[in-house]
Amino acid sequence: MMKLYSFIGWLIIYLLSKTIRVKTINDSSWKDLKNVIFTFWHGEQFILCHHHRNQKIAIMTSLSKDGELQTGILGRFGYYIVRGSSSRGGARAIIEMKNAMKAGYSAAFAVDGPRGPLYEVKPGVIFLAQKTGFPIIPMKIFYSTAIMLKKTWDKYRVPLPFSTAIVVYGNPVYISGELSESEVKSKCEELKRTMSGLIDLKTCKFQNRRRWKK
Repeated sequence: MMKLYSFIGWLIIYLLSKTIRVKTINDSSWKDLKNVIFTFWHGEQFILCHHHRNQKIAIMTSLSKDGELQTGILGRFGYYIVRGSSSRGGARAIIEMKNAMKAGYSAAFAVDGPRGPLYEVKPGVIFLAQKTGFPIIPMKIFYSTAIMLKKTWDKYRVPLPFSTAIVVYGNPVYISGELSESEVKSKCEELKRTMSGLIDLKTCKFQNRRRWKK
């Protein structure tokens, strides 16, 4: 039954994403790099499933039933799936992500998952960047028109058909050297500020600023 649900989920995301116009800002920040670690907020990720499909990217899903559903969906989009989360199986999952990156994969993290708090960066991505030496590429996604699922903890946004998505990439962030617990926490806060402040909406030259949703 889960295979059927994941197929339906994949089909909905695929068909809807095909109608959405995607614009990118500063994607030159990572395209010449061999391996990177993409970071984004949990509720913004809808368009990324399709936009970054089949690009040899490893992504982590939780060990819950929701994670099983995500695994089926993301696998169909060509992602390499690592099961685990900050609350369960995290250490093993980070090691597997590290091995995948050493084998030539990039990585992608919803850094405030799997259950929040919203817009709070978990330390796993800092550890992965430190252990691999590969850079973090912060991301921010905006939708021109979208439905917010208010009952979800991450305020998940589903873009409407024939809307536009803006995918903003930050400059590479490298993490080097051994870090103390307080330094890891500081790096998480720095990444949070970077992701939250990636763009001034005015620079996108939106004709109607009120329509755009973070």
